[in-house]
Amino acid sequence: MSKTLTLVDKVWEAIRVLAARGQRYQAQRQLSRLLARPDLPRSLRVEANRLAGELALELENYPAARRYWKMVLRDEPDAADAHYAIGRAWEDDPQGCDRRAAVRFRKALLLQPGHPQYRAAFGRAVARCGHSR
Repeated sequence: MSKTLTLVDKVWEAIRVLAARGQRYQAQRQLSRLLARPDLPRSLRVEANRLAGELALELENYPAARRYWKMVLRDEPDAADAHYAIGRAWEDDPQGCDRRAAVRFRKALLLQPGHPQYRAAFGRAVARCGHSR
């Protein structure tokens, strides 16, 4: 019995190879084309949006990173890592907003209360907003 790969699977594998090799820009371009396909399965769409969000953060394209991570939240509303990533995009963006970052870090912390990275990021963002106790 042979297992045949669809075109979407081959493109997804090629994108993952590009990202693993450090060719972030090329992987990002291919991901945007892949995500434009209407026949993309939901599970692959979520994974592709996660990878696109990570690549956008690495490429310092913060508005795009927020957009991709919000698409992850549309499919998985309780994804704490997506809230955290959006908070990072607000925090790292030179035109970002510490208050919006704190709101996202707080949502991530509420979804996973024991996660130390989310707690530290929330505390850092709140302190920058001037609300430290």
